[in-house]
Amino acid sequence: MDRFWEAFSAYLEAQDQSPHTLDACLCVARRQAYRRDVAAFFDWLRERVGRPAPPVEVTPFDVQKHRDHLVAEGRSPATVNRRLAGLRTFFDWVMETEGGGSNPAARVKGVRQGRRTPQALDAQEVYRLQREAAARRQLAEAKAGPGVVTPTLIVARRDEALLNLFLYTGLRVSEVAALQMGDVVLGERNSKVVVRSGKGRKRREVHLHKEARQALEAYLAVRPESER
Repeated sequence: MDRFWEAFSAYLEAQDQSPHTLDACLCVARRQAYRRDVAAFFDWLRERVGRPAPPVEVTPFDVQKHRDHLVAEGRSPATVNRRLAGLRTFFDWVMETEGGGSNPAARVKGVRQGRRTPQALDAQEVYRLQREAAARRQLAEAKAGPGVVTPTLIVARRDEALLNLFLYTGLRVSEVAALQMGDVVLGERNSKVVVRSGKGRKRREVHLHKEARQALEAYLAVRPESER
């Protein structure tokens, strides 16, 4: 199998050098994970059949049983599905280099992943987020100087306004993205956000906390005319 490992690693590395690749670190991690996962599969298969099995002898039944073995071990759905993805990539490459044959992992179904229950941020996490946003905004203001508006300052105030809007209103990303200027009412005593396309297409009004209002006002004061 040594020749397969070396050639497969070279194949993955060539793919990762594509101009469409965005993150070199992720590519290295993926390459290492795929090689590790494929090696683990063949180690498992060797224990089952009592001898090393070349790729051409692997059947869909082998891949299915390996998937079931991983599930029985308590591996997470994400881990199992990643290993199946590695096997599909490996056997696609084997078919391409050896000429002909079929991919034994192609039609093996992955493990369904249950929906994750949203986890609320604790007070310390909220503090850290707000502090980081405020620190970036203050740095941008200091670099810009009094009365000067720079692109970095605009982005910093926008990010701080969005963060506080999410934290103090509980709006969904889609709801915030759909907001229009007329949906935001800013005032000393009655600040609110009007959600016109919420869950179930229901309209509702959400009160704005003072910090969220102030952050929005600070951003709107420097918001470019082209975005108004």
